[in-house]
Amino acid sequence: MRFLKSIIILLITTNFCIAADLDSLKYFGKSIEEIQTGIAYADKISETQGSIGTLSKEQVDKIIYHSKKALEYSNKVLDKDLNKLDRSLFYKTLADKYENLFRKGLRLHILGWEEGDPIKGLEANKLLNEWGKYYRKLRKKMGFKN
Repeated sequence: MRFLKSIIILLITTNFCIAADLDSLKYFGKSIEEIQTGIAYADKISETQGSIGTLSKEQVDKIIYHSKKALEYSNKVLDKDLNKLDRSLFYKTLADKYENLFRKGLRLHILGWEEGDPIKGLEANKLLNEWGKYYRKLRKKMGFKN
């Protein structure tokens, strides 16, 4: 009987751990979806208004909103869960790249818009583009379509 109780406790604990891991990783996907939504919105503005023009405060606020939301989601993602997702045997890079390319890029993207600093904006674009290249390779490695 004691053995059976131990197994039940182990199963319950394992299920909670797995659920916690999945909970953290759902924010990984949400963070990427959110920044893609913001980029798509900015692209739509560029298509309708052209590349020369002025953005309204509401448009800028909406771009910043999506970036901040993406950063908020990304901060809920645990590095240990990213390392589990990374299938590399020896040198796991996902958590490091997520922090140094994606999150740092988001922070600079937000600051660039809030402070009107094009240099920060350019650096943010560079980091987010590097993240995008890395992420596409990772998805391919994991067997997902890009």
